[in-house]
Amino acid sequence: DANPEDWQQIAVLNPPQVEADDLFGASVAVHSNFIVVGAPQDDDLGADAGAAYIFVKDAGNTWNLAKKITAADGFAGDNFGTAVSVSGNNILVGASMNDEKGLNAGAAYLFGKDQGGANNWGQVKKITAADGEAGDMFGASLKIDDVTAVVGASLEDEKGMNAGAAYVFNRDQGGANAWGQVKKLTANDGAPLDNFGVSVGINASSIIVGANLNDDNGANSGSAYIFERNIGGTNNWGQAIKLLPQDGTSSDQFGIAVAVNGNFAVIGARFDNIKGSNSGAAYVWQRQPNGFWEYVSKIFDNTGAKNDQFGTVLDIYKRTIIVGALRDDVAGKADQGSVSFFQ
Repeated sequence: DANPEDWQQIAVLNPPQVEADDLFGASVAVHSNFIVVGAPQDDDLGADAGAAYIFVKDAGNTWNLAKKITAADGFAGDNFGTAVSVSGNNILVGASMNDEKGLNAGAAYLFGKDQGGANNWGQVKKITAADGEAGDMFGASLKIDDVTAVVGASLEDEKGMNAGAAYVFNRDQGGANAWGQVKKLTANDGAPLDNFGVSVGINASSIIVGANLNDDNGANSGSAYIFERNIGGTNNWGQAIKLLPQDGTSSDQFGIAVAVNGNFAVIGARFDNIKGSNSGAAYVWQRQPNGFWEYVSKIFDNTGAKNDQFGTVLDIYKRTIIVGALRDDVAGKADQGSVSFFQ
């Protein structure tokens, strides 16, 4: 489009296979000519076993359904599709209630574009945490970037009950295309009920993890952590900084959503009160030339109102940030929801 500010609807994705209560759209990801949409309560393999849909853009700029995917060992209640991410020719899908490592321990599944034939999108690997246990909810959040993936398990218990953890996997760890575990990430100051891993992001050598129930600025005020690939040694993924908003207060849930791209990180606080109770906000940090992450600004919807929950979901690409306000009232329609762009 000639005008970069002029966002127009070009497609509605609603394949006929989608049925009532599938929650199609609970998660979405886009990369290049691919879009992945999760439907975690799809019932093909049992009630709420879950599925995901892959759409590919053709030469005429039309988005077509390429394949509906499910887990090879999918089972009722797995919630495959809770989270989805795509990078290059790889798709990662979370099934946070998979039971291989215990009830609701969780798993993630990697699919490749030409796995099992040209353009087939076949399952490459089922990924679980080396120390996964019942109730961890591994896979409720995840992101893949090139050859590295990070998966959140916000109810993991190493630092206390539901303190949370995240896990890093690399394509060639343990052998070619083995996608083995590289590191388990926990907060240096992790504490019970922090929910570390509720959200994760990765770009190049940086990983960001949200802990929306951390209590530094009051009960459930929230925090986020940035890890860098080579802090503490090559591929060690050491903790670089804990991010806290200066004006954070109890119940803000800063860290409910996180994203990192290049030298910028953005963190959502869905229950911040800047435009009224639970109107929501997001915060931006920038990595300086010396490597230190410096706070830049707080962003919010100028027309926001109470209960909008701006910051529940967000993403960043280069110098553009998009933030969802899940319960924004639009033109008299209560809780319709909206998204805002910032540059």
